[in-house]
Amino acid sequence: MIGVAALTAVLRRASQYSLDAACDHRGPARASHDTTASVTALCTVFAYFPGALLRRGWTPIVCGLLLTAIPYVVATNPLLPDEVDRWILRLTPAAAFAVQQTGVEYAQVVAHFAPSNGYFPLPAWAGLAVLGAYLVVAWWAAVVRRPAR
Repeated sequence: MIGVAALTAVLRRASQYSLDAACDHRGPARASHDTTASVTALCTVFAYFPGALLRRGWTPIVCGLLLTAIPYVVATNPLLPDEVDRWILRLTPAAAFAVQQTGVEYAQVVAHFAPSNGYFPLPAWAGLAVLGAYLVVAWWAAVVRRPAR
């Protein structure tokens, strides 16, 4: 229930940010920090479910790192080809960090639109939807498929 409320608050804040970021009295940078903090909190909730499923202390740490932090770090550094980085940020929960994007990709502008330059392949709402889908699957696995004692 708390995860659903947090996801609703994040989606509401992300939609407000995308609609009126220019009119925000706190400025776009502050609004971006708010949504980034919310995404980080949701990633923490996401990492909690494997620990609840397997009842191990180290499992949430490993799952959180493997599914959110490591893909984000790999995709935002120029280590892999740009297309691989884009697919990493489309398919992993790290897609939710698209709320940090401040630039807009225009077709008529010739520039290097890559994750290593701060351009994410998904809009903020779609990145949050990817994280939400992972949250639902992890919640379902933790609640429905509990191991026998």
